[in-house]
Amino acid sequence: MDCLRKVVGEFAEEGGDGRVRSRKTSLGSAPSVEALSSLRTRLIHLLQFLIGIIAWGVVLFVMVIGFRFGYYTLPMTDAQTAVETVVTIPAGMTTREIGRMLEEQQIIRSGEVFALISRALGVDGSLMAGNYSLSPGMNLLEIIRRLRAGEVITYRVTIPEGANIREIATILENRGLVDRERFIELAMDSSLLY
Repeated sequence: MDCLRKVVGEFAEEGGDGRVRSRKTSLGSAPSVEALSSLRTRLIHLLQFLIGIIAWGVVLFVMVIGFRFGYYTLPMTDAQTAVETVVTIPAGMTTREIGRMLEEQQIIRSGEVFALISRALGVDGSLMAGNYSLSPGMNLLEIIRRLRAGEVITYRVTIPEGANIREIATILENRGLVDRERFIELAMDSSLLY
């Protein structure tokens, strides 16, 4: 505003009656106060227009990013028709590797978005290993929640009282839970007892 007053002051002078009159400069006739006021108004309108364009651009950008991430967090299929799959997450797997594996098994839409959202939620690196029952009918946040909480599949098995290690190994092998020989080998290893 002070800058505009200086410009106006260079081209106009106040008369004794309080009215502003134009004066001549070495370049010819000076612009009138009305012309400067009109120029100022046009510049303000141009600035408002440019700010409006930038604001709409930001809003559009945020909407596109929001829709993109929203799309990737949605379930891949209808929850009613989706088939649950047992997914094994090995120990030591990174969040990015887990995302890539879930994408390959068609449980989620994007492994990259899985890793980004896990990082944004602060759970990157704290997803637990194990066997999980997951489905393409689950949204991405539900899958992340299950992996973070360690909601692994549990199996109910009844071991008869008095059964020995070999009988227990046979029962577990018949349920498809263990390899009988490996179970017996580990059960007999005294270094694993505590």
